[in-house]
Amino acid sequence: MPSQSHLLTAGFSLLVLVVVLAVLAHLSRRRSVQLPFFAGVAVAASGLANLLSTLSPSDDGRLELLRESVGAGVPDMARALAVPVGITLLLTGRYLARRHRRALDVAVGSLAVLAVLNVVKGLDVATGLATGGVALVLWRARGSFDVEPLQERWTSTIGTIARMTVGVFVATVAALALVTWRDGSDASLGTIVHESLVLLTLTRDTTLPMPHHMGWLPGAIGVTGLMTLFLAIVIVFRRPPVAADYGARERAGEVIARHGTDTLSGFARRTDVIPHVTADGRAAGMFSIRAGVLFVGGAPSGPDDAVDELLGELRGIADHHDVRMAVLCAGQELADRVCARGRMKAMYIGDEAMIDVASFTTQGRPLKKVRQAVGRVEREGYTSEVVRIGDMDTATRADVAQVVTAWGEKEAHGFCMEMPLADAASADSLAVLARDADGRVRALVHVVPSPAGGNWSLSSTPHERGLPNGVVDFLVVKMIEEARARGMERVSLNFAAYRQWIHEPRTRWERTMGPVVKVLDRFFQIERLYRFNKKFDPSWVPRYMLYDGRQAQLRTMWAAMLVEGQIRLPSVPLAGRITSRPARRAIGPAPAPRG
Repeated sequence: MPSQSHLLTAGFSLLVLVVVLAVLAHLSRRRSVQLPFFAGVAVAASGLANLLSTLSPSDDGRLELLRESVGAGVPDMARALAVPVGITLLLTGRYLARRHRRALDVAVGSLAVLAVLNVVKGLDVATGLATGGVALVLWRARGSFDVEPLQERWTSTIGTIARMTVGVFVATVAALALVTWRDGSDASLGTIVHESLVLLTLTRDTTLPMPHHMGWLPGAIGVTGLMTLFLAIVIVFRRPPVAADYGARERAGEVIARHGTDTLSGFARRTDVIPHVTADGRAAGMFSIRAGVLFVGGAPSGPDDAVDELLGELRGIADHHDVRMAVLCAGQELADRVCARGRMKAMYIGDEAMIDVASFTTQGRPLKKVRQAVGRVEREGYTSEVVRIGDMDTATRADVAQVVTAWGEKEAHGFCMEMPLADAASADSLAVLARDADGRVRALVHVVPSPAGGNWSLSSTPHERGLPNGVVDFLVVKMIEEARARGMERVSLNFAAYRQWIHEPRTRWERTMGPVVKVLDRFFQIERLYRFNKKFDPSWVPRYMLYDGRQAQLRTMWAAMLVEGQIRLPSVPLAGRITSRPARRAIGPAPAPRG
């Protein structure tokens, strides 16, 4: 017979389930907006209550009746299965509170299984009925759970599996240590760790002494190991529910071609981001999702009211997938307009170096070093050539491929201000080539025009090592001269991160953070890019990151560094890796014509 304490534990577990069922039923009838939160708490409480019930000894009479009816090993196996199912409910509660539809499916299925197990493991009919009732109420309220999951990168997926595996292993070691040491065993921690591994991998039965009422624990650990393996497989092979609408890419290109006058507008035509067009087709932009944040490129194209509508639709996508939203590299006007609504806040992240084409000249003291660099490179026999990337001949493509390889950058890694050379959209981009005295391409500047005209933006500057000092300066000057010849108004150079904090601080916060940011120059080229830009005497145009309030600021900053390629997490090389991105063709010799 179970002791009085065990009876109290079982009674408390049943009481918890009854209260949970009553609260959920009440909220479901009222269609309360708080239902997902309380459902998450309720499911976690149900998991805990069932774990307490499982860990309590069953009535010997009922247990003996069960063994005679269904077999001697069935109740113990049911008890072993109830443990991982209860743990699953504990873990699912958090995601259910955030309205995840997949969490609802897992919770309802787990509760239904647990309802049956409660009966089979000890004729605990009351607890089984209460657990089944919670599952039924949740299923009837399934309309409140509308958040769809997002496909994660391999690095994030492997991190998820690693955390899950470590958590299961630590919990197993803790459970075995508690049971064996409480029973007076002198087993060492190393032995317990080894036995945990043995049980999780189903290698053999444990050699540790188990109390009579805990004889089911080894089986539960083995089932937990199997479930961990199953969940890992599901995480690895799950299909991405969200993919780019490539039909929208053409529509977005048309809108950007009409309204894309910002210096960053051209980068929205990258093929490795997801395009979005408003329902009425008046505004378009791009977005990408990293580390739980949906990033919108800072230069959406369209009239102001249509851009506001675009951001509203993207907000809906972010909410639907339970991710934060941010606008990266937003201009002053957009930042003021969005922040005026109150939901998002703006953080200064740096300045865009802007050249006024009409007034630019290398004459005079400010650009003396640039003028000297241009003269020095020209005396070395270098010449410049401006070509459309899509019109490069075979020999030029081969030279450019060699330059990119020597440069060491396989592809563009930025988001707002860089475009891959091999991108299909680069067919509308330009390259300013530097040819040596033998006519071979040794360096280039990749230029992305604003689709609606008027502005050029520098994307990247691939170059070989060991070139004469000043070749990149020479190319930038030639780029600006070509922009003037083609009637452009402005040319955007590199981005100077946190320039104001370092060189023109206005507040105590900026004066404090300036030296801190400057220390990071050794990792992120902050000061070096500023000095390169400053040589051309530009004007400075501030850019901002808009984010979802103070609580999301640190997370958004981390995700921004990932999406801009400032931090590169290790990737896992997998043959035949599945991706929603279109295949890229590397810049290189054009394929020979067939026939």
